[in-house]
Parts: sequence; C-alpha cells; structure tokens
Amino acid sequence: MPKCPLCGKEINFLINVCTEIHEYKASLGEEGTIEYIDLDVYPISHSEDGFFCPECRAKLFDSEEEATEFLST
Repeated sequence: MPKCPLCGKEINFLINVCTEIHEYKASLGEEGTIEYIDLDVYPISHSEDGFFCPECRAKLFDSEEEATEFLST
C-alpha cells in the first residue's frame, strides 16, 4: 500500500478535487416548481484542483497519470 510522501501514512485512495461549472435548463414543471435538466459541464482551470492525501489533505498530484502510478505502487 502506498504511503503519503508528506505525512507518511498508508493510503489506498486519494481525494480528487475538480472545479466545474454545471449548466442546467431551469423551467417551470407541471407541479408549478422548477425542474432542472443537465445541459453541460465546463471544467475550470484552478490551482487548487488535483489529487490530495485523505489523511493530511496535502496536494500530491496534478494529473490522473501521476495519481494512477502512485496508487499502483
């Protein structure tokens, strides 16, 4: 099982943070309430996005490839 290079604790998963904008169609439904339909998702480039240690919450990786390699060890 891999260990976090910063806190040294064994971890078997990472926390992935991904900032996105979700676009919805909002219309009045039959019951008189707003109904939402998913239209699209737009990723936002953000410096806080990435893969984080679940124990110490430190950012470990930016890419999925790095995270995959780490978790495979």
